[in-house]
Amino acid sequence: MPVKVILPQLSEQVKDRIPPDELHSDADLPIFTIIFDREAYSPKFFQQLWNQRIAVLTYRKYVKDKWQEQDFVGYTIEIDGYQTKMKLCEKKVVLNGVEMCEIRRLTEDGHQTSVITTNKKLSLVQLARFMFARWCKETKQAKIIEELNALEAKTAELLEKRSQFQYKIPLKLMPESKRYNRLKQERNQFLNIIKRKGDIVPDYQNNTLTVKLYTMSTPRENDAVSKMCTLLNDTETLFPGTNLRLIFEFATT
Repeated sequence: MPVKVILPQLSEQVKDRIPPDELHSDADLPIFTIIFDREAYSPKFFQQLWNQRIAVLTYRKYVKDKWQEQDFVGYTIEIDGYQTKMKLCEKKVVLNGVEMCEIRRLTEDGHQTSVITTNKKLSLVQLARFMFARWCKETKQAKIIEELNALEAKTAELLEKRSQFQYKIPLKLMPESKRYNRLKQERNQFLNIIKRKGDIVPDYQNNTLTVKLYTMSTPRENDAVSKMCTLLNDTETLFPGTNLRLIFEFATT
């Protein structure tokens, strides 16, 4: 939305926010402050806004000089609930005939990031919090994107290495210690019988494997199977390849 449309709307919304006598008695008091990117950078435009007592806060463009590093002072500023340490310096500057306040942040690699404002009421810490909070978010986003790109490249590298190996490895090519535990023949036969004649109920908490047998066709057969279950249970046999004790019983009991 064009500035010429936004400003009248904002001015109308805040016209009664500050009494006229306060604006008259305090020449540095703005009605409100606009924060924007470098794209709207224009000291001449800033002056036009200040003539309406509208302050600006933005990044400075065309910075060529460097301030002395000893001019910067360390501050701890809370941004989004986190304590962030910054080296800051504040100076009065005149840009194209417009008096402004310039704040710079000195990074660890010696880079100086500059913001300027016509708001003379905000403290150095307040100005830094407003502008550099966004800078910190953009830096974090850039770091996350960089980490994602590195992860994507690493994944592609691993997939390339994986493609050089067989998808399936024959059991005979695996070391004996790495081979998975195949069912022994007797276990296989046992399972096939139980699947036809009953149910298997494992209890890993009590380390038991209950075999529930279906009833036979005659009482005589049921009596024989019951005695067989008693004999088998007395052996406390473990199911092959596990620590599960076998328990035999009728499914209806």
